[in-house]
Amino acid sequence: MAHQITTRLPLQPGLPPLAAVAYKLARLLLIWHERRCTRQALAWLDEDRLRDIGLTPSEAEREAARPFWAA
Repeated sequence: MAHQITTRLPLQPGLPPLAAVAYKLARLLLIWHERRCTRQALAWLDEDRLRDIGLTPSEAEREAARPFWAA
């Protein structure tokens, strides 16, 4: 997924304080978006695909039901 790369950007040293806060906020929003998309995709996987990744349907359902802000 392309957005995984953007959520792993290191903090840029030497940013002015307000820019650093904005940068951290943007990273957090991207991480939340990635979690939401991943959990939605997980909810659509069938039992065979879940088994391929080592999850049971109940584990996948529990993970998919978690809010995006929960790590």
